[in-house]
Order: sequence, then structure tokens, then C-alpha cells
Amino acid sequence: MSNALVVALAAGLAASLNLVLTYGVIRRLREHTILLAAQALPTKAPQPGHTIGEFAATAVDGTVVTREWAERQGVVAFLSPGCEACEEVLAGLAGYVRGAERALVVVEGEQVGARRFVEAFAGLATVVTQHPAVPDLVRKAFGVHAFPIVLAVGEGTVEAVLEPAAYGDVR
Repeated sequence: MSNALVVALAAGLAASLNLVLTYGVIRRLREHTILLAAQALPTKAPQPGHTIGEFAATAVDGTVVTREWAERQGVVAFLSPGCEACEEVLAGLAGYVRGAERALVVVEGEQVGARRFVEAFAGLATVVTQHPAVPDLVRKAFGVHAFPIVLAVGEGTVEAVLEPAAYGDVR
């Protein structure tokens, strides 16, 4: 057997082994992708049917708001000063809230930054402001992990998560 033939056979064997190993790695990566998807991080908004937890907060007008507020149909919006998306939907959301029978707007942030949001919803909704350091945040009771989130609630549960298209800018 010539040296050229031995080298060719060795190269062919190495290439075949490489192909088999690559196939195994790809298969394993697909399995890991499925496993990771099953262990996804919590969603930013609660799912419909989420039971609203206990909370108590004082609105800017002095009204005490508790979980009982969510026993009747209403809209609840969660906003934060400095949130670019919150700023973008502010005017449209105020128009949407104007047409709602009941609305609660929760603004999480420093009082100075929250002022613009409070003014936008004055007379349209019950507005609660909370400092982010407050341990018993309203958003935790609702299962909210990001801003802006707008929910339809009733009977103590989240009925729907409203998409920005539902309350978008209506200037």
C-alpha cells in the first residue's frame, strides 16, 4: 500500500469521524434549546387568569386602594417615569382611560418624576404613586415585571393584557 493511499484513507476516516461528532453536537444543542425554552424566565406581564394578590396603597387623592378594587371590571395601567415606552403611550393611554368606566394607574418612581403622569390622569383615573423601594408594591400583587403594562381586570383576576395597539397614541 502506498503512502498516498494511507494518507487518503486516514483523511477520509478523520472527515467521517468529524461529521459524526458534529451531528451529535447539533442534536445535543437542539435538546438544550428545548430544555431552555421550557425553563423560560417569567413573563413581563401576568397571564389572563392570574389571581391578584393582596395589596393596599393610598392614591394621590387620599383614597385607599386594595385588592377589592379589582373585584369589579376595570383597567389598570402600570407606568414608570424615565421609561421611554411609557412616555410614548402616555397621551394615547390617557385617551383610552378617559373612555373606561373604571381605571387605576400605578406610577412607580420618584415623586418629582411621577408628577407628569399624575397630571395626565388627573380626573380620569385613581392614581397611585409608589417609590420603587416600597416593599409591598402594587405591581407585585398584579404580577407585573415591566413597564408599561395595561391590564383588564375583574373578579380579582387579570382578564386580559392589553396590547399598545388598543390604547396607542390617539392625539
